[in-house]
Amino acid sequence: MRMRAISRVVLCVLWASAAAAQTQEVPGEAEPTDDPTRIGFYAGLGAVYAFENFSFDSDNLGLSGILGPGVDPKYDDSAGAHLQLGYRVEPWLGIEFLYEFLEGFDSTAGIPETEIDSHLFTLNAKWYPRPGRLEPYLLAGMGAHLVNSEVRDSAVKKPFETDLGFVGRLGGGLAYQVTTHFGMELEGSYQLGHGGMVQYARYGTLALHFIYRR
Repeated sequence: MRMRAISRVVLCVLWASAAAAQTQEVPGEAEPTDDPTRIGFYAGLGAVYAFENFSFDSDNLGLSGILGPGVDPKYDDSAGAHLQLGYRVEPWLGIEFLYEFLEGFDSTAGIPETEIDSHLFTLNAKWYPRPGRLEPYLLAGMGAHLVNSEVRDSAVKKPFETDLGFVGRLGGGLAYQVTTHFGMELEGSYQLGHGGMVQYARYGTLALHFIYRR
């Protein structure tokens, strides 16, 4: 299941990047400026790898009756996809909505096996201290983190528990404007959840984004 999900993400990213690179102007429309720092909307699609930094155990998961008390499920890493919708407000500032889907963090300890699924929704500000075709940037954001736990046992309901909580997001990256319409970003970030299950589901990510700009 993990490999099929990752394969779908890779195919979507390749399709989006090819479509953006082949986009042509409609006759009669004004030609866009080639300035990589120009103000305007953009959309992006990316592949992401997540490095878990969880502090879950069977007690705070509510699974002590199934796994036993004090059991650390030792979750592995996960992979997924990013969807971005943003607006370059100034050459040095961008505002962006990000949706992140992670296919699932699987347990490597404890019987039965368990899984943590993750959906992230954040509004981010991106600061570009050196605007240009190759741009380092810093980001800070906040929003909501939806997580749910599953137990791989047909006798246990799915999902076992779901929680929605506040999350802060900090990170940075490097953006490169390849053509007038097509750009790429390499981005790293760390997610800090607060309250409920979300506070135990902290993790870092490394993502490759493909950006389309009109």
